Amino acid sequence: MQIPLFKAFKTDYHFRTSTGLAGILVVLVLFGTACQSPQNQVPSDALVMQEVEQINALVDSLVINENPDPVGFILRMKPKREEARFSDEYRKYMAAMYYHIYRRNFDVALRYADRTLQLFENKSDDPAVQRHYLYAILGKVDVLRRKKLYGTSIQYLLQGWQMINVDETPCLASLYLGRLATVSYMQENYHNAIDYRNKAWNATEVCEDSSNFSYSEKKFQYFQNIASAYSEVSQSDSALSYINLSLDVIDTELEEKAKTEANRHFIEMAKGVALGNYANELYKVGEQQKAEEFWKESIRINLQPGFADEHAQFMRIYLAEFYINAGRMIEADTLLNNVKTWLDSNTSETGKRRWLKASWQWLENNGDYRQAYEVYHQYVELQTSVYESRRELVTLDLNSQIQLLENQHHLEQMEADSQLRNAYFIFILVISMMALAILFLVWRSWKNSQKSVLRLKDLNYAIRKKNLQLEEQNRAISKIMSIVSHDLRSPLSGVREISAVMKGDETLGKEHRKWAGLIHSTTNQSLKLMKEILNFNLHKTGNNGFKRIPVLKKSVSVRSFLQNCVDLLQLKANEKNQTIHLECPAKLNAYMDKDKMTRVINNVIDNAIKFSPRNTSIEVKAEKKPSSMLISITDYGIGIPEQKIDEIFDIHSHSSKRRGTDNEESHGLGLSISKEIVEAHGGAIWLESQELAGTTFFIELPTNSSKNVKALTPRYDKDSSS
Repeated sequence: MQIPLFKAFKTDYHFRTSTGLAGILVVLVLFGTACQSPQNQVPSDALVMQEVEQINALVDSLVINENPDPVGFILRMKPKREEARFSDEYRKYMAAMYYHIYRRNFDVALRYADRTLQLFENKSDDPAVQRHYLYAILGKVDVLRRKKLYGTSIQYLLQGWQMINVDETPCLASLYLGRLATVSYMQENYHNAIDYRNKAWNATEVCEDSSNFSYSEKKFQYFQNIASAYSEVSQSDSALSYINLSLDVIDTELEEKAKTEANRHFIEMAKGVALGNYANELYKVGEQQKAEEFWKESIRINLQPGFADEHAQFMRIYLAEFYINAGRMIEADTLLNNVKTWLDSNTSETGKRRWLKASWQWLENNGDYRQAYEVYHQYVELQTSVYESRRELVTLDLNSQIQLLENQHHLEQMEADSQLRNAYFIFILVISMMALAILFLVWRSWKNSQKSVLRLKDLNYAIRKKNLQLEEQNRAISKIMSIVSHDLRSPLSGVREISAVMKGDETLGKEHRKWAGLIHSTTNQSLKLMKEILNFNLHKTGNNGFKRIPVLKKSVSVRSFLQNCVDLLQLKANEKNQTIHLECPAKLNAYMDKDKMTRVINNVIDNAIKFSPRNTSIEVKAEKKPSSMLISITDYGIGIPEQKIDEIFDIHSHSSKRRGTDNEESHGLGLSISKEIVEAHGGAIWLESQELAGTTFFIELPTNSSKNVKALTPRYDKDSSS
């Protein structure tokens, strides 16, 4: 996952370079004179936006130059003239609010946000101050969001958005659309976030001068935020494209427009953030060596004083996770200790959560299962806390809220039109009785329109209620899965530890140690499966409605791999007096995620045992192809009816959930998950079957080690494309 630029740069106020005393004086002049329009003249949208940016610049200058009392300095400023008192108070309160946001004093910031809004009591209908009022609403939105009061924050955001005309105030619209994009991103509605972010940029282009440094700065941030959203939906190609565009903005636009030390500081820090995000995406597509180089460069840049140090800590965690997966445990330990030192003196909920996850993985890979469980427990508790804090945010359907506001606005417009028609009705009735027939038709039309509006409101309410119910059900299912998986870890961990002792006990016979080793291996695989379920979110992005399963491929001896699967399941086959025969070349290797492919092979062999009569055999065969490896598993059981073959890999199908030859129960999940795993390897799975004669499953995997190999397609079964 990328670190969005708006999140990395706004975590504290140390992201600008000092402008010096002269810079403060220039800002103060602008602060006192900006937007002082004639009393009855409405300030332009761009001019008000410029004023707000100057307020931010004043706060940055005071803080960076270490003013001992920035808020006091701001509040003691005297108005230039009496008629400007309202405007000056507005700027003071907004500046004080931004300062306390930077310092994370959110309760104090909220008081200044409220004082700013109080200035507009009985004045917000005046066009001369309404645009300032809309910016003041945005200030309160930002404070409420940082206090995690998401529901109230969104209410204020939608209140302001309802008052905006995009064509008349594109600058205001761009800021509100940006906040809507942020809310959608936090709700994990990443496609909505992309849509809002694009609309925000279109509005920004209208109100910004493309020759200014700030225009290119916002363009860079736009590309980074779009890349972040694409990263979250696993579209690394699109994410990399937008990151490259942001780096082009640095090289071709920002470098040319940089006039001050603050500009050059931003460029260096932005480059550090972009390179870190670039490394994250390179790692996802298998470019691990390049990813490591860019992570190190990103960390080097943003560990400098006054740079994006929180982003640097996040990159340290990602690099540590890479080292853990690569078995470079000492390097990973050093990075994690550095992050821990930073967390001890800095507050970062996201950073702590990611550090706990990486530390848990490090401990587990080092065999310290007791400590790993304790750290993992802390991680789950923090994850649950984050989920609970965002419950109100997640349950809110932003698009439905906006649509409801539009419908209410339309209803108000219709009610106003209705009142106007009534006035005409009375007027015409007084003038002439001849208009009675026409007025009757108008009245009937009005009644029909009222009924239509009421029906529309009822329908909107019903739809919204149903959506909330469905979302609650999905969350309940996910929570149950997590609880069950979590509770299974303890007994499975106990079995793993006992089997580990047994397989190393020289007093036991060789055969017993062999079975203890199988138990230990199987329990390890089960624990990894539990861990995957705990982190599994039911997003509708895969073929069966699930997120694409991640795989970590390594070179594996196919014969040893298949022999372990056969040995494990021969015990189950013995219960039905069945035999499993394996035929595989001795020197056949393949690149695969061994744990996940074990689930596939075990599932197919288990089905063969289940649906074959007693005293039969099952044949497992592997062979080398020119650019792939083909595994076939053949049984001589009851076969599959032709009309059900198309449904065999469908998780939602009930017709394929048949009982075995000894009345064994079948849930219909294994083959659908197996198909997801095989396709995640770039492979293909299909079958050939004849009812009452037997079934052969084919699993073909590419021999290329790259993660980006072109997916194989079934070659033997004409119906497999279904």
